Amino acid sequence: GCIKMKDNFNLLNIPVTISQKDIFSKSSNNLIRYDIVYSLGFIEHFTDLNMVVQKHWELLKPGGILLIGAPNFLGINYFFLKRLAPKLLSKHNLPTMDISNWKRFENKFNLKPLFRGYLFVPNIFGSEKKTTFNKIIETIWRIVDDVFYIVYLFRPFRKLFNSKYVGDYVIGVYKKQ
Repeated sequence: GCIKMKDNFNLLNIPVTISQKDIFSKSSNNLIRYDIVYSLGFIEHFTDLNMVVQKHWELLKPGGILLIGAPNFLGINYFFLKRLAPKLLSKHNLPTMDISNWKRFENKFNLKPLFRGYLFVPNIFGSEKKTTFNKIIETIWRIVDDVFYIVYLFRPFRKLFNSKYVGDYVIGVYKKQ
């Protein structure tokens, strides 16, 4: 991911320093502070949301931007994943996907939300067990997702799809005070 990000910035002729570090290492206190900390698909693997967000917050300069996100396995995604990918579902802490729980760390670390919400991104997870019934459910999910995407293209429906019940991802963009 870091290599691809560097390649993309190079294509745009934007100078950037990208670091890949273990935020839980003891030496993280000696790390430089960053203008932007970008973290997707990480926080949902921890039960202590405040602790894991604090590690991100510690890496930010004052006034820095934290972009943090997680997949949303709540709502309709839960219904399909419970049947098709229960092992995948079990490896995630679902309360971290409920954005109402994010207010605690926002307040604790005095983070100013610039954007906070659910995003609909057409997304299908494959079945862990390829039974006939699961193949039927997976096909139904693909059709539902395709229909959702077509409807999503019409602006009046976007708010419905960018919700806890349909959105595939939860994102927060914050400024460190």
